[in-house]
Amino acid sequence: MNEQNELKPFHESILPFLRQCKLDPTSEQFRWCTKLIRATNIPKGHDQIAAALNEVMARPGAEKWFKDYEETTDGLNKQKAAAEAKSAAEQTAKDTVE
Repeated sequence: MNEQNELKPFHESILPFLRQCKLDPTSEQFRWCTKLIRATNIPKGHDQIAAALNEVMARPGAEKWFKDYEETTDGLNKQKAAAEAKSAAEQTAKDTVE
């Protein structure tokens, strides 16, 4: 596979799409990005996605999408907490074995 077609992890792939979303009243781009985020198991990169969501919400016209933003960041925070708990449990298990 050449560099141009190299697949990226979700948390890296979604960032440019979020940052390029149009927020005009007739566009559903942001809503579709947030739906995709909520429907995806995201094992890492939560902070980068949250930062991109915050960047979008700081733009004019973003208030229309606040509910989608809020639902998405809530879900993202839950996934982050679950990933951190899993990592901590795995580390504890590893330490116990050693």
